[in-house]
Amino acid sequence: MMQSAGTHPLWLDHPDGQSVYFQPVRIQRVIEAAGLASGEFGEDIAQMLAREVLAHLPDGGHIRIERVEDQIEKVLLESGYHATARLCILFHSLCAAETRPATQHAMDVMNTFMAASR
Repeated sequence: MMQSAGTHPLWLDHPDGQSVYFQPVRIQRVIEAAGLASGEFGEDIAQMLAREVLAHLPDGGHIRIERVEDQIEKVLLESGYHATARLCILFHSLCAAETRPATQHAMDVMNTFMAASR
């Protein structure tokens, strides 16, 4: 499992205004869950991709969660993991819509993905 790199954003700002301490390992968990779900890769590649995402995030301060999500998607696409990137895009759009009415199927997909990324 990936260790904290020492230089990373200190606070992650959510759309609801909540700020939480940034946990770099969660980036690897999300990438790994998506990679396993797509069948494109597992833990080793997820760890490498997570390091790439972290390298493109600012040091210290606050960062909006959407910026982290965008960076994850960008790294996946640039690395050729298109199916995994599509899963992440779907997951992120479902999370953004969770306060709006959603179909039961969409909620089931989101809950399954979230459980796998913990």
